[in-house]
Amino acid sequence: MVLEPMHLEEINDNLTRIKGWDELNQDFIKKTFHFPDFKEALEFVNKIGIVAEAQNHYPKIILSHGQVIIKLFTVEAEGITYKDFELAKLIEEIFEEYTRNIKK
Repeated sequence: MVLEPMHLEEINDNLTRIKGWDELNQDFIKKTFHFPDFKEALEFVNKIGIVAEAQNHYPKIILSHGQVIIKLFTVEAEGITYKDFELAKLIEEIFEEYTRNIKK
C-alpha cells in the first residue's frame, strides 16, 4: 500500500485529537515528555520501543535526563501520515499509564 502524506489541514485536524503534539513544517509531529529522572525517561522509551516494533513504525527519539522528545513521520511517504497519528495515540496511552502509576 502506498502511503500519501497528509495535507496541512488534515494534520491540524488530527492534532486536535492528541494533547500537546505539534507539527513542524509538515515534516513531522513532535512532543516532549518530562520525567523526574533519567531512569523513568528510559523506561518510557523502552515501552515505546515495544509498541513501535509491533506497529512496524519507528519514531525518532531523543532521550536526556528527565526528558524524552518524540518525532514521528512516515519515511515511505516522506511526510506525515495516519500511521504517525496512530503511533502518537499509543504513545499517549503509555504516558497516561505512567502518570496513573506515579499518582498511586
